Amino acid sequence: LVLRQFHADGVRAPNKTRTLVRHQNVYSLNSQSRPTHCKDSSVKKISKAQVQEYVAKNKLLMGNLQKPMLMLTPDNEMIKSFFRKERLSTSTFFPKAVRFAENAKQLKKIGVLAPLPKEVMYCSEMAMHMVIYNRLPGTDLRVLNEGGDDTGIRGLPRYLAELHTRGVMFRGIHLGNVLYLGKEVHQSYALVDISGMSIKKRQLRLWERMRNLINLLGVDDDKDIFDELGVNWFLSRYCRAAVLDSGQINYLQKRLTRKLKRKIEIDQGYPRAMKG
Repeated sequence: LVLRQFHADGVRAPNKTRTLVRHQNVYSLNSQSRPTHCKDSSVKKISKAQVQEYVAKNKLLMGNLQKPMLMLTPDNEMIKSFFRKERLSTSTFFPKAVRFAENAKQLKKIGVLAPLPKEVMYCSEMAMHMVIYNRLPGTDLRVLNEGGDDTGIRGLPRYLAELHTRGVMFRGIHLGNVLYLGKEVHQSYALVDISGMSIKKRQLRLWERMRNLINLLGVDDDKDIFDELGVNWFLSRYCRAAVLDSGQINYLQKRLTRKLKRKIEIDQGYPRAMKG
């Protein structure tokens, strides 16, 4: 398999292949065989029988006995499974479980609350990784809203702006993987299901912020919630928290109107009341 490098205009770059680099190990995309998992000494190899032992000992929260997706241990720890996709993808070379663990370390460094993996395991017989991590307190924003509590989601614009300032691009963001811990704690929010993100050493650029806002506001399961809250109200609060100037706000307004297929009108003053 050889994946050629392409220029931005779609023209193939001559005689160049793309090489993926991770720490001290180099994973080339022009290998003759498809790797089954990331060559990382921190990943523990386990058998199918051992996986079945985990299923028998713990409470199954998602999935089934043949394909356990999420389990809760008696010690109140979570075990999340990641199954390899049949088609070739970035997960072939950088498994989601490994990305999950690495993202957790990076988030801790920049002060963002997220699960801390205790162990990463790989079962070649089932083509799956498992991650054991601490269970975080709090309730996800989707569940809170369904219960009539919108306190957490009202604070989300400011929290999202903080994430973007710290360089967090959470592509998989939705209201189900943002936890609200309450006002009385030091950190009111936490992130879960963190494999689908990148963490940069700078704050996000404006176009990256726009893409992440589209990621969040375009989730089908959450559209009714944002409609009730007020999309324009949410974006106005976000822009205020992110300290964006009028030119940046106009950029977002124009492109979000097109991307979200709805009229976006961002209040450039402080939005004191919800506006749809």
